Amino acid sequence: MGALYQLYRGSWLFLNGQSAEGRVVANERSSGKSSVYYPIVEFKTLSGQTYRCKGQSGTLPAEYEVNDSVTVHFDPDKPTNTFIGTFFSLLQGFLFSIALGVLFSWFGLKILGFGKPQAPTGRN
Repeated sequence: MGALYQLYRGSWLFLNGQSAEGRVVANERSSGKSSVYYPIVEFKTLSGQTYRCKGQSGTLPAEYEVNDSVTVHFDPDKPTNTFIGTFFSLLQGFLFSIALGVLFSWFGLKILGFGKPQAPTGRN
């Protein structure tokens, strides 16, 4: 469900939103054992207002360096609703999320015992 929402939201921004060139101003490190870096991007709307947004996915190592130029897609009515990247990166994230969902579902079913052959009961 999360992957479908991500694809819907990003597609909507690509088709109905506006685009602006943004600049990476920082990489925010997540907390936890396996930290990843999220880009913090600053961009200006057509009206000249400046906004900052956080990338929707984190990577290790950081995907972008400070001062890198990126494309920001945003909702003109709510410029805080953003997507950073290309349509290909949106599809890549969607496919990765689907693959993880299938993998975890498969492991969950195996742990619960689904797919194991049944032992013969000795009845005919």
